[in-house]
Amino acid sequence: MSKDRTAIGTEGYASKTNMNRAALTAAVVSLLVVMTVFPRPLEAGRILGPCVWKEGRCERTISYALTPEEVEFYRNPAMRPEEPQAALRFDLGTRQELQLAPVVVPQTASSPQSVDFEDSTQPGELEHISQPWLKNHYTSFVKLVIDFPGQPNTTYGCSGVLIGSHTVLTAGHCLFFHPDPGEPFPSEWAGTVKVYPAADGYSSEGYNSPYGVVYAQHLYSNTWWTDNEDFNGDWGVIRLAEKAGDHTGWPAIQWGASWTGVANYAGYPGDDGYNGTLFYRGHGDIVDTDSYLLCHTGYTVGGMSGGGTWGYKSETDERFIIGNHSFVYSGTDTACAVLYNDLADEARIESEGVPTPSLSNFWTCSLGYYYADDGCDCDCGLWDPDCDDSGQVVYNCDLDNSYCGAGGQCGCSSDSCYSLGIECGSNWDNGCGGSLSCGTCSAYPNSYCSPGGQCDCSSDSCGSLGREC
Repeated sequence: MSKDRTAIGTEGYASKTNMNRAALTAAVVSLLVVMTVFPRPLEAGRILGPCVWKEGRCERTISYALTPEEVEFYRNPAMRPEEPQAALRFDLGTRQELQLAPVVVPQTASSPQSVDFEDSTQPGELEHISQPWLKNHYTSFVKLVIDFPGQPNTTYGCSGVLIGSHTVLTAGHCLFFHPDPGEPFPSEWAGTVKVYPAADGYSSEGYNSPYGVVYAQHLYSNTWWTDNEDFNGDWGVIRLAEKAGDHTGWPAIQWGASWTGVANYAGYPGDDGYNGTLFYRGHGDIVDTDSYLLCHTGYTVGGMSGGGTWGYKSETDERFIIGNHSFVYSGTDTACAVLYNDLADEARIESEGVPTPSLSNFWTCSLGYYYADDGCDCDCGLWDPDCDDSGQVVYNCDLDNSYCGAGGQCGCSSDSCYSLGIECGSNWDNGCGGSLSCGTCSAYPNSYCSPGGQCDCSSDSCGSLGREC
């Protein structure tokens, strides 16, 4: 069965109580004036979200909440030694790490640029964007599922954004794991990174994305993060095995500036009542920015780490990525993003320079039919989550006994002689374009097969037998 109709997504809201914006801004300003010198930062507060079992493993979020003293250490150049920030490339196949040329990212930025908000939420809210694959501004955001070799029973959920045909920006802590003191886990690079572009929801075949799942091949971060757990360097870049961005597109990027106004952000929250499967956006007033970090009053939770932070200019309807979400102030809803920088762009340029094949697994039918609550669309390259609901009309599978099978491929369940209630005869339609042969009737000398496929018997008479008495 075929169809010709267009689906339109709907949007819903999830609220979080607002903080007093003026009080929070005053607290942050006073924090940045404090100049107490610490010999080293306090231990970062790593937060693991609740365990949700998916595909036989415990999936949880990983996030950080830093105290004001820790934030002051990372924000104040006078309180931390300056050292070159060297980019690192890690090959997931060989598990070999290569250090690229070290670069000192400048401490000064150009004159401030003002950016606006573009959604209907208030700071302290997240807005669910359903069917992001139908909304041009959000197709490039991705859900990440990561495992680490030293934690074989756990996967971690993070967020990211495509910044090229096969390159993703995320947080460094999503790609390189630092254990807390006393934990039995090693500091290490990820083992496998699965990327689901424009995902929203979860079905019987995994995360709902019309672009399927794409695997990482190379990971990039920097020595500030891997060696020192320095949040000024909490950025990561992923080179994908296939060109997902050729289907989703990707946004512009701006860096080397300081920002005022409002920061927008998006990702996959998996803590504080969220389940890590749905796509949300939000915004917050920018309270401070320097060459490394941008902090705002928006509400973020575990699972949104690595999600793109972007600027929006309403007068030109222009959007551009300016960084990735990194951490929150402990005890507040103030969130901080790591600003995109020259070193991250070097990683992007190197990643994009590697010849990469086209995306092999993706939705080949109209995007408006994918998970649109409009029937089970089959033979479209991927599983349609609508097919999880029983009683759905199945489209594109035209045989009588068609069904939508694994991977979204049309299958057919052939009838049998028994299921049809047929005892004999041949060339019976099996419901899948073939025929059945159900044998002959031989129980009695006068047995025969009726037109309905039932064995019958034609009884002799005295006359037919030539008998008179």
